[in-house]
Order: sequence, then C-alpha cells, then structure tokens
Amino acid sequence: MQDVTTLPISPDVFWPALGLVLVALAVLAVFGLLAGFGRVAQDGPSHLQKRMGLTELPPALFRLGAVLWAGLATVLVAGLFYMLLDVILHAFPASDSVIGKLWDQITGSTAETWDFRFRLAQLTVLTTVLGAVIALPVTLNRLRLASETLFNTKISEAAADLYAQRQVTRRYANGLTQDEYEDDIVRRNAAINRLEDLVRERPAEAGRVSRLLSTYVRELSRQFPPVELPAKMVVGDVAEWASDLRPARSDMEKAVQTLGRLTEIPSVAPKDRPIDLTGANLQGMFFRKSHFQKAILTNANLQGTRFSSCQLQGAKFDGAIAHGSKFENCTMLERVNFHGSNFSGSEFARTDMTSAEAYEATFFYVKFYESCLNDARFIKCHMRESVFMGASLKGTLLKASGLEYTLFDEVKFSHRTYFTRVNMDFSALSDLAVFQSNGILEHLEKVIGNGSVALPESTATPRHWPSNVLPIWTFEEEWKKWCKDPDNYEYKPPA
Repeated sequence: MQDVTTLPISPDVFWPALGLVLVALAVLAVFGLLAGFGRVAQDGPSHLQKRMGLTELPPALFRLGAVLWAGLATVLVAGLFYMLLDVILHAFPASDSVIGKLWDQITGSTAETWDFRFRLAQLTVLTTVLGAVIALPVTLNRLRLASETLFNTKISEAAADLYAQRQVTRRYANGLTQDEYEDDIVRRNAAINRLEDLVRERPAEAGRVSRLLSTYVRELSRQFPPVELPAKMVVGDVAEWASDLRPARSDMEKAVQTLGRLTEIPSVAPKDRPIDLTGANLQGMFFRKSHFQKAILTNANLQGTRFSSCQLQGAKFDGAIAHGSKFENCTMLERVNFHGSNFSGSEFARTDMTSAEAYEATFFYVKFYESCLNDARFIKCHMRESVFMGASLKGTLLKASGLEYTLFDEVKFSHRTYFTRVNMDFSALSDLAVFQSNGILEHLEKVIGNGSVALPESTATPRHWPSNVLPIWTFEEEWKKWCKDPDNYEYKPPA
C-alpha cells in the first residue's frame, strides 16, 4: 500500500493561494502573447504598441503596463465570478449578523433582503470597474485614430498651402488695371516650415513629407528652368559666372534645405526620408550642414550651388550639370557616383571623396584642395587644367582620362595609385613622391617638376626640370614658361 501524505492547509490559506497562482498564470499567458504579437527589433515598439498609439513609450514600460493591466483585469474577472457564485450558494452577511439585525431594526426588513442589496451593489461596482478596464485599449485605439485624423488634416492643409496663390492688381502702361493671380511665396515658405514641424511631431511621417517636398521642387523646376551656360564662355570664366547665379525661387531653396534637415530629427534615418531631386533646378542654392545621404541628384542642375559641411554619402550625381559648384568640408563616402556629370570650374575643398566613382565625367578646371580621393575611380574622365593641391590619392585609379595642364602639388600617392593610359601632357608635379608602380614615370618627359619631387632611385630627373626646390608660386611661373616653349625652355636660377 502507498502512504498518502496529507498537508493540513486551512481553506482560508488554500483558496487565496490558488487564486494568486491562477492570476500569475493568466498574467504570464498575456505577457507571452504580447511578446509574440508582431515581432520587431528588441529596441523598437511592437505592432500592438503602435496600434494603441503608444509608440513614444519605451517598449519595456509598455510591456510592464500591459502586464499590470492584464493582472488587474484577471483579478476583476475572477472577483466578478466569485461574487456570482457567492450570490447563488451563500448568504452574506448571515441572518444573525450584527449588521443584519441592525438593518432589520431600522428598516423593518429581513437580513436576507439586506444581503441581496449588498451583493447587488458589489456586483455593480465590480462590473463597472471591469468594464472600464476592458474598455481602456479600445479607448486608446480610438484616441489614436482621432490623433491620426487630426495629423492627416494638418498634412493636407500644409500641402494645399504649398500651392497657395494670391490675387494682385496690376496696372499696365496703357492705364488699364487687371486682377491676376500669382504664387504666394510667403505662405508657401510657411507651409514648408509646418511640414518640418509635423515631422518633428511625428518622425514616422518623414518619408511622406520628404516625397512631397521632392515632388514640389521637381515640379517647380519645370516652370523655372535653369540659366544656360553661355555658349562661347571659356572654362576659366565658368566659376565666376556660376558665382553670380541665384536660386530661381526662395521656396524651392527652403524645401531642399528642409529635406537636408530631416535626419537631424531624432528617430529619422536617411533610409526613412528618400530624397529624389532628379532633374531639379538647384542653381545658386546654399546648403550648410545638410544631410543628403543617398540623395538622388541625377541630371540635377547644380551650377553655382554651394555645399558646406554637408553629408553626401552614397549620393548620386549621375548626369548632373554642376558648373562652378563648391563643396567645402563635405563627406562623400559610400561610392558617390559622378557618371556622365559635368563639374567644370567646381571646387572640392577638404572634402572626403573616398571610393567615389566617375565614368565619362567632366572635371575641367576643377580644384581639389586638401581633399581625400583615396580608392576613387576616374575612368574616361576629362580633367584638363585641374588642380590637386594637398589632396590624397592613395589607391586612386585614373584610367583613360585626360589630365593635360594639371597641377599635382603636395599630393599623397601610394603603391596602389595608378595612372593608366592617361594623357598628362604639360602637367606639373611638385612636393610629392612618385612610386614605380604609379605609371607616372613614363610621362616624366611630358611633365615638369622640381627638386621637391622624389623619384625612384633608378629614375633620372628629366633635364628640363629645375633641380632646386621651388616655392609653389615660383614653380607655377616656371611651369607657364615651359608650356609656352617646351623645346627651348631652360630654368635660370635667380642671381
């Protein structure tokens, strides 16, 4: 026979303990359901949290609140069923209780009548509280829908103001007056400000606003085409011509500047706000500390556009026309594309262009001042009369490109820097080290250098090169003399 062990547990202890265990199991079940409902990143809000409009709460705090809500709802449901069973099975308080007898003396009613009324009041309170607890998620969802409706109304009103017009009365030379409509630039600028504020209010809408502003700029660019470069202008005058260009419209410039500020808003990443300015007219605009990562600027007009301390990682400048544009302290990593673009007369100062790619692009008269072009690729590019001063070309490939009359001063090469099938006629080298593998040695007779150029030990210095270390301004004068008459040039040191 098996021995049976009996634990002496009183009902006053057993039933509350069993109730707590059931509540704990119910809470754990609800918590597991929440954890598996619409799995997302650990640090992001769950699908249920988004549906309830509580995305601003930390996920851990939301889960804690959900567990507390589940526990409270479970306790209330259990209490309600307990009260129903108690009404059916028991009389409370007992007929001989003090409260019952007192009530009988005051009202003349029996204790059983008092018991029924007391339980009815308890059931009413429990049902009311339970209804409020269960209705909480529904109420939160209704508030979310109302908030979204209000936000959509704000977006719609701002979008409508993007195309606002005003009525003006014009007086003509013949004395006639006529009421006409013109674009209300002030209201449009205000609408752009409101759109930016709406993204700050709800960062998840950054993509929607970004697409709206991109479309706005592209559409206005059709109405206000770019100023064309004069046909007979020499390359050396392009930068001066471009410096006089101004934006076609202030609201167009403000819209693009706003696009560049969206990623400064917390929780807005570059992938969340696509920028597509294909064919847009951005002439003469100025952007400072703007974020244009992965922006599409294909066939955009960037003549005279200035970028200062901007983030341009992964941007696409394919086919862009950017005469006289300026890039200062910018970052252009992640294979920025310049395929088929024209940057004649432009300037890249202290700009990181690591791994940039350019195929059949034009860089006439371009200045690269202290810029990093490491691992960049320039294939079949036109780079005549360009200036590389203080630039880093470690691992750079220049293939089948034209580098005539180009200056390389204080440029950093490496063993992986390759000049392959390039034309370097009448170019100049100063204050740099040439490696055997660079491919420059075969062009030494077609270029000019001075005593500051370090050649491999087995390579003789060309006869027309000045043997002295010349200051850059003196060397440039000698370079000009040699270009005018290379056959009869001879360096004459100052007396």
